[in-house]
Amino acid sequence: LRAFEIAIAEQPQHLQPWTLMCAYNKVNGYYTSEHPFLLKQVLRREWNYSGLTMTDWGAVHERWRGIAQGMDLEMPGSHGAHDAMTLERILSGENDNNNNDPSSSLSKAALDECVLRVLTLILWGTELQATPSPTPQYKQVVLQRNHET
Repeated sequence: LRAFEIAIAEQPQHLQPWTLMCAYNKVNGYYTSEHPFLLKQVLRREWNYSGLTMTDWGAVHERWRGIAQGMDLEMPGSHGAHDAMTLERILSGENDNNNNDPSSSLSKAALDECVLRVLTLILWGTELQATPSPTPQYKQVVLQRNHET
């Protein structure tokens, strides 16, 4: 995790990556896209990461668990396959707390946090597109300096 810690925790927030992608595999019994310790404790709390997290392509197992832990975006999307279960979990307040599993509850607040991070990424991207492109002269100077070093 050290390379990720350098890129995230040791950078000012404005220099942190906008997005991170989880792996397919399990770590200590949890898929990384649903991992309470890695996503909530390490990434969000200890490293103070506020950007968007997404699954690797097709790496969703139980979408509602991912949302509960701060996994913001399912890639490439499931065409609604996980929506009904996720909505049911939120509206009913139904959780699997009988085994004291920290990844077993989903709240409206957790969903709100995911939505906020998705919308924030959209706004950042929109602002970036509105930024004027470098002029040809600027590009030439950058290329020239790059060749000199």
